[in-house]
Amino acid sequence: MRKNHREIRLAENGPSCHSKNSKKTLEKASNIAQKAAEEAKAASEAQNIAGQQAAHQVKAQLAEKALQAARAAEAVLSGKAAMVQQLQEEVKESQTVVQEEMASLQQAKSNVNAAVEAARESQEQLKTLTHAMQTAKRNAANSKLAADGAQKSLHEKEELLEAAKRRLEELNSELRAAKQDLINTNRAAAKANEAAHEAKANASRNKRKSLLHNDRLEGSLKNANEIVDIAQKAAVDAKAAQDAQNVAGAQASRQVKNQLAGKAIQAAKAAEAALAAKEAMVEQLERETKEAETVVQEESSSLQRNQENANIAIQAARQAQEQVRTLTQAIQIANLNLGNARTTAEGAQREFEEKQDLLEASKKRVEDLIKRFDSAKIELANTKRAADKATEAARQAKVNTDRNRRKKNFYQD
Repeated sequence: MRKNHREIRLAENGPSCHSKNSKKTLEKASNIAQKAAEEAKAASEAQNIAGQQAAHQVKAQLAEKALQAARAAEAVLSGKAAMVQQLQEEVKESQTVVQEEMASLQQAKSNVNAAVEAARESQEQLKTLTHAMQTAKRNAANSKLAADGAQKSLHEKEELLEAAKRRLEELNSELRAAKQDLINTNRAAAKANEAAHEAKANASRNKRKSLLHNDRLEGSLKNANEIVDIAQKAAVDAKAAQDAQNVAGAQASRQVKNQLAGKAIQAAKAAEAALAAKEAMVEQLERETKEAETVVQEESSSLQRNQENANIAIQAARQAQEQVRTLTQAIQIANLNLGNARTTAEGAQREFEEKQDLLEASKKRVEDLIKRFDSAKIELANTKRAADKATEAARQAKVNTDRNRRKKNFYQD
């Protein structure tokens, strides 16, 4: 990683000072090698001339100078070879950096695409939640209206049930009173029938009663006129007719008794009619009471259903309101996620662009290193030829020196 950073910095900043110095060193070394070869060749040529014109000492000095020049050329050659190897390694490292940058750029591109897709999905999610929020608000409003309507209907049903119960109580009270009235009327009718039968039986008898009975007849008829109820009045009339018949038996003829007996029978029939009417009224009240009980039961069941409906509507309204609150929080989170996704996408895009710039710089760096490497190889080849020439010149100078030494020793002998 440090090597990659170094190569990236090199790619960003262009050739380093070290590379520039290396280039200058190569040029200088090449000049040295060329100069060494020239000096070695000049020393060899001077040695040949000195072999003809000068002493052995001059030739030896020139041979030494040629040898030093050859060694300098070898040193320059070795330095250039090291420099070429270094450039080759730098080219490989730079190519590796380019490959890594290309892979990193591809990953950055994938990150950009993923971030953009995440931002788009967040946007779609926000739209969906916004539509859901609008629907939830409408549902909440409708649920509130339904709950209010159900509550109002429940109150109306409660009022109807209370009215039905009051009506049932009234009918039960009327029915109890009518039944008691029927019992009383039944007793009165029975008394009237009994009095009519007795009056009819008395009409066949020829008995006489005292004036005391006549006074009783007048009192009974007066009481009969004061009785409002038909059956009671009929019973009283029948009893009064019987009493009058008894009095008439004592005071009048058989015809008067028969008239009084007929009056008693009519009174008994009136009592029977009143009894039938009372029975019909009781039956009617019983039917109305049963109907009222059925209405109360139905209203109770309806009230229970309305209560359940009201509870369901209230629960639905509560759930709809809770859904609105939940969606509100979800929209807040979605807005936050969308902002983060956009920030991430923008950051990924900037990173991608930076990596593109780094990749271009790395490619340029590689191209520059390859050019320098090719140039260095050419210079290395030239230096090698120059060094070979210097070595050959030094060898030749040494051969000449040795030959002159042998000649000198020969002449001295």
